[in-house]
Amino acid sequence: MILIVLVVLLLIPAMQVAVVQFRVKGFASHGSIAVFSRVFYVYVLRSQSDSGFYIGFSTNLRARLRQHQNGASFATKSCGPWKLIYYEAYLNQEDALGRERYLKSGSGRRFLKAQLRHYLVREPLARPRGPAA
Repeated sequence: MILIVLVVLLLIPAMQVAVVQFRVKGFASHGSIAVFSRVFYVYVLRSQSDSGFYIGFSTNLRARLRQHQNGASFATKSCGPWKLIYYEAYLNQEDALGRERYLKSGSGRRFLKAQLRHYLVREPLARPRGPAA
């Protein structure tokens, strides 16, 4: 028996809702639908000025990206503009926070490097170098 899960994200102003439909393959059931009122995002930004990365967490990804672009975030205001290069959506806050913590670790950064290898080949890291000594 194979369980098929379809996830659809509906972007409603000021609220994001995830609709998950469960179906069991091989049965003539219509499946059951569960609605979750919040979606938690873990995301990776890349600075277009110095090719640095920023890993973050948010419940409203669009608004958070706008904050990064407008310089409203202390950690990212000096290295913008930023480009969203990767994100994951979670239905549980603890899962998302744990994933953010993992991606910020050494093994998590190695995972991201492997996951984004094709992107990084096409858009290599090109950090500006200081004056020669």
